[in-house]
Amino acid sequence: LELQVGLMFRLFVPPGGAMLFVMPSERIQSFWMRNTLIPLDMIFVNGQGVVVGIVHDADMRLSGPLLEAARGDGDMVIGDNEPYTGQLEGDSMSRHGTGRGLAHVLIELRHDLIETEADQRLWAARLAPMLSDVVGTLEDKPAQ
Repeated sequence: LELQVGLMFRLFVPPGGAMLFVMPSERIQSFWMRNTLIPLDMIFVNGQGVVVGIVHDADMRLSGPLLEAARGDGDMVIGDNEPYTGQLEGDSMSRHGTGRGLAHVLIELRHDLIETEADQRLWAARLAPMLSDVVGTLEDKPAQ
């Protein structure tokens, strides 16, 4: 029943709160969002991928080139708005990026890959050049 109800009818989630669903198999999942009264940010994690999702709204100025750069790294499994979309009115990207006309993207890493400070430094060093290169291309692209 908890899987079916999820966060329906809840008026808030306490800071640091979350709901975790462990699915019996890896496949595209569908979630019923009816009667969900709060904006949600959802993260889907597979059993093998390093980077599971690069999530974006309709504005692809940042996410498009970042997807291309990340796919060039043969060690990463990349999801492009899969299995969900970043086009959720009222969520963080909508409020802080789309609503203000700012290029934005959400990068999701498996938490077990960034548990220690050394892990975090490794991923920062790995992603920083990609982000730097991609952000450098934004000067020539108008807001969408």
